[in-house]
Amino acid sequence: YMFLLIVSMWISSSKDYLQLYLTNDYPQKPLTVQFTSEFWHPNVYPDGKVCISILHPPGEDPNGYETAMERWNPVHT
Repeated sequence: YMFLLIVSMWISSSKDYLQLYLTNDYPQKPLTVQFTSEFWHPNVYPDGKVCISILHPPGEDPNGYETAMERWNPVHT
C-alpha cells in the first residue's frame, strides 16, 4: 500500500503506542489502526492490528458475522 498519512500516537499514562495508517483511497477504504507496543486486548491481534467492525472494508462479511451497516462507510469519518 501507498500511505497517504501515518499518525503515531502515545497513550498518556501508559507505555503504549499506536499508529493510524491512511491510504490514498481514504475515506473510501478504512484506515488501519495498529499498536506498535506490546498490548493485549480481545480486539487486538498478536501483530497489534485492531479488529473493530467499523474498520473492516465495506461490503458483506465473508464470515457472516457482521452486517454491511456495521462495516466501514465513509460517513463514519
